[in-house]
Amino acid sequence: MTSKKIASLILGIYLSLQGNLAFAETSPNETIQAYDNEGRLIENWEIKSFNSEIYLNTDSSADIKETITADFSKEAHRGIERDIPYYFTNNRNTPIKVLKTIDEKGQAWETKTFKENGYLKIQMTSADDSLMNNEAKFIINYHIDNIFNTFEDHDEFYWNANGTEWSVPTNLVTTTIHSPINIPASPQIACLTGSYGSTDSNCQFKTIDENTISISSTKALNSYEGMTIVFGLPKGTITPPSTLKIILWFIKDNLIIFLPIAIFLLMFFRWYKHGRDDEKVSDTIVPTFIPPKGLSPTETGTILDEKLDPRDITATIIDYAVRGYIKIKEIENPGLFGKKTDYELELVKPCLLEKKIEKEIILGIFNQNKPGQKKKISALANSFYTHVPTITDSVMDALITGDYFAHNPETVRSTYQFIGFGTVFIAFFIASLESPLQIFSIALSGLIIVLFGAIMPRKTTKGTKTYYELKGLYEYINTAEKDRMKFQEQNNILFEKLLPYAMAFGIIDKWTRAFDGILSKPPSWYYPVSPYSHFNMIMFSNSLNSFSNSTTNNLTTKPGGQGGHGAWGGGSGFSGGFSGGGFGGGGGRGL
Repeated sequence: MTSKKIASLILGIYLSLQGNLAFAETSPNETIQAYDNEGRLIENWEIKSFNSEIYLNTDSSADIKETITADFSKEAHRGIERDIPYYFTNNRNTPIKVLKTIDEKGQAWETKTFKENGYLKIQMTSADDSLMNNEAKFIINYHIDNIFNTFEDHDEFYWNANGTEWSVPTNLVTTTIHSPINIPASPQIACLTGSYGSTDSNCQFKTIDENTISISSTKALNSYEGMTIVFGLPKGTITPPSTLKIILWFIKDNLIIFLPIAIFLLMFFRWYKHGRDDEKVSDTIVPTFIPPKGLSPTETGTILDEKLDPRDITATIIDYAVRGYIKIKEIENPGLFGKKTDYELELVKPCLLEKKIEKEIILGIFNQNKPGQKKKISALANSFYTHVPTITDSVMDALITGDYFAHNPETVRSTYQFIGFGTVFIAFFIASLESPLQIFSIALSGLIIVLFGAIMPRKTTKGTKTYYELKGLYEYINTAEKDRMKFQEQNNILFEKLLPYAMAFGIIDKWTRAFDGILSKPPSWYYPVSPYSHFNMIMFSNSLNSFSNSTTNNLTTKPGGQGGHGAWGGGSGFSGGFSGGGFGGGGGRGL
């Protein structure tokens, strides 16, 4: 993936975070093509000759001149695309630098190069983009690195001359190799022809001079057939590239590895500018037993963890029970494996519905705010869940209007999750990714967005101040001690006053058990299935936990549910070599 594409991807993600839409660069000059039964491109022009002049260098590189004579008399084209692999399945990179692309008169073709799927794609077209229906020569000069294999007894140039991925036939393939040392009288050389994996040898070679050898095909090659050459040199002829050079090549060809770093910095900047709570507010937590004024237990639970949980809704039911509006009664129903406890809510008197949140919750349970109405918790399954989105919106709207949050935390998180997981989806399902490293880098970038999204909701100055007040209330409830509770408890007032908040904070067990041995009778609003013979707070704590779990499950239950081959570049061509093996190769198509 090129630096331009990476920059485009980063820009696309950034604009998505800003609420816009951007797309990464696509491959240019896509045309409508025909394909055979194997899904391969079919074209009617042909290559009259494919000649390559190769100058081998002792630093494991080569300078190559390819002359491709295309015959467009049967099918006109604006030019051709030459595809040369640079990334191989054994994690080998062969960096390529295109020096020039010209015709037989030395005139430059209009040329575009880009990388895709491990290939360097070179598109050469007429200057005025006109169609050609005659012969045309495409001469490509390029330098390629890291193309030698080294073994214990020899160095080896294993080269796929024209490639087995041309969509048209090639009448003749010739290759001239210029060796950096004298070639012995009986050179170590082999050639193979045919489709990918073939071991046919319809080719011949001859020595031109002490440093030059020529190889040519002896029969025409069909589309998707090529010629591969294996040329052995004495051990030590070639100096492999240094580790540093390989690392630098790797980085250059895999700039995508810096994408997670760039995304991290981008997200950190966004969090620093738009996601932090007001730091002017003191973060000192002072335990207190006084809830903030004007906030329901449901709202306090939402401020504390920046989301609406089912237990926050349950806290409202407990709050109305504590205030004398609702009775909670245990009911035992026969079940397959014994009796099963259910709970019945009874409206004792019309609830004072001061807030939209309270109205949505109470009317979602009782339909009407009239005394005497009863509702089993189990009856809320498969129906109450439809009220949850409206309740969530009401809570968030109230907290935004009340200046506790700058934006809806749920919306902020879900937006980043959509972008982040969408990026992960792109990593695993976009066909143009070139390597597992790209998949990993883009997927990691998506996860970074998701993780930052979790901390991106921002509280206002008022919201931040209230948050630390609630943390003080949380600490007071969470660290409740019997001696302290005994000293402060008067007529059940403190216990029941903070019980809804303990429910919203998820620490109701700690709060109730702190009063064991202090309170000797159950609250007047809670009716067990059988009268307590000997009341204790441990039993009541268990009852409340069961009620909380049952309510949470039933509030959220919904109907029917519960709560091509890769390029090959390794091994020796003298032991298991085949057509299409080695470095180089690839193919091309008409444009």
